[in-house]
Amino acid sequence: MCGAVVPLHQVTLLHRVLGKGNAVVGVERSREGFKTADGVIDLGPGGGKGGGLLVAGGTPEAVARTADSHTGQYLARVLAAHVLEPAMAE
Repeated sequence: MCGAVVPLHQVTLLHRVLGKGNAVVGVERSREGFKTADGVIDLGPGGGKGGGLLVAGGTPEAVARTADSHTGQYLARVLAAHVLEPAMAE
């Protein structure tokens, strides 16, 4: 599912699983996945030998406020654009 459009039947299945009180853990790289997640865990700060440490964790908004997080910097831009979208449509 990473980087691709999630088919409707998969979204429906996820909502059914979550609706029954279950948790879902996924590896996500899509903008929509990040914006709508209940929680984000950012491991890094880099890949390979430069990674593996917990850099940030929490809601997308909390991670976006973590200056040392590459994911947080990305989320800050994505969330700012998301907030501006409704105003731009008017």
